[in-house]
Amino acid sequence: MVDERLDPYSGRFFPRESRTEVLAQVIRNERVVENIVRERSWRVVRERCSEFGALGEDWRGVLDDWRKRKGMSGAVIIT
Repeated sequence: MVDERLDPYSGRFFPRESRTEVLAQVIRNERVVENIVRERSWRVVRERCSEFGALGEDWRGVLDDWRKRKGMSGAVIIT
């Protein structure tokens, strides 16, 4: 613990949140970004290749169906 009266700039260098909280926030941000990328990619695939998925079908359902057909039902999806 540093006395800010002696060193007023020391507060800048000491994190306010614990390392666990910071890492949890990074993971949440990564999941949000990954979901955005997957949603946009699926939209582009549906626009360009009409044979993939019905108009209102979500990419998660299509991916699950594909995995079932390929016998990969135990695969983990990170969402």
